[in-house]
Amino acid sequence: NNTDNGDTCNPTCNFTNQTELFVGRPGETGYLDGSAEDALLSGWGSLTVVDDFLFFGDSANHVLRVIDIQSGTIFTVAGNGEQRVADHTGQNASFHTLESLTTDGVNVWVADLRCIRLVSAWSPFRVLTIIGDPDRRGCEDGLGDDATFTDIRGLVYYNKHIWLLDSECATLRRFSPSTGDVVTLAGHAWAANEQRYIADGVGAEASFVSPRYMTSDGAGILYISDTNGASIRAFDTRTNEVSTVAGNGVAQYLDGIGTDARIARPRGLTFDGTSLYFLEFNNHTIRQIVLSDRSVSTMIGGHNEPDYLEGTGTSARIDSPYDIVYHYQSHSLFFFDSGNAVIRRIR
Repeated sequence: NNTDNGDTCNPTCNFTNQTELFVGRPGETGYLDGSAEDALLSGWGSLTVVDDFLFFGDSANHVLRVIDIQSGTIFTVAGNGEQRVADHTGQNASFHTLESLTTDGVNVWVADLRCIRLVSAWSPFRVLTIIGDPDRRGCEDGLGDDATFTDIRGLVYYNKHIWLLDSECATLRRFSPSTGDVVTLAGHAWAANEQRYIADGVGAEASFVSPRYMTSDGAGILYISDTNGASIRAFDTRTNEVSTVAGNGVAQYLDGIGTDARIARPRGLTFDGTSLYFLEFNNHTIRQIVLSDRSVSTMIGGHNEPDYLEGTGTSARIDSPYDIVYHYQSHSLFFFDSGNAVIRRIR
């Protein structure tokens, strides 16, 4: 009956809310592979999990790195530090901006500038640009090279498709690897002088402000962080309906139920089977949404208190968290604490 959060037991009683340093040196940015305690990371990156390996898109260093979850050892598997889009194998390839990662269990899909790229999850880590052109901007759907993008974010692999958010176009789009077709399923592009706002609805009737991060429940619902829209949204892949799960578009901080809660600049989010866990970049917190009642509570961190401190629940301190994933095998949340340039773990 402990339904509070931020202490030693979260509302669903599946985490002790204990944080611990996993990889990196708090407050030191750089680029160094090796043991967990010696490694250096940049202050900008994204995460996905393949088996017992945590893939880290180290965006500021322009490389894709892998962490062995058992040992904490980190090593670079693709990219050479050059900021450009170039296909090749392993560290002979290069990336511009690794904005988002997802996996089909065999490959890692990377949102890189205005392209979607495919990296084999195992040696020799071949890198291929599948769709998009870094030199072309637009919101056009189409087959293969006819499709254009502006700012690809929030990749999710679900039901043999790549679902993606185009932040500047303010749309949710879907790419079919088997056909090469790109279609827009929700949201609509705003004119340059239009005031953006959130609105629920089906397909183009719905609107986003700047959708940037996304996760799947594995059963047909995609959850979206509408970052500048100060809300968490849901998209039903069967009906194309968009609804608001939490927040109301006003960037504040308040725990509560559904749209009565207030959120500011949500970023990465993940799902563990019953709850969503999302990061608040500006509030320096990790918050939990229990989907059965849409209750929003603070799990980790102190509101507007950026710092580095390992601890339990709201006594721990984090700084500008960026991305988060759930690892089923170890029953852990891993999150990238970008202000401290480290990856941390919650058990």
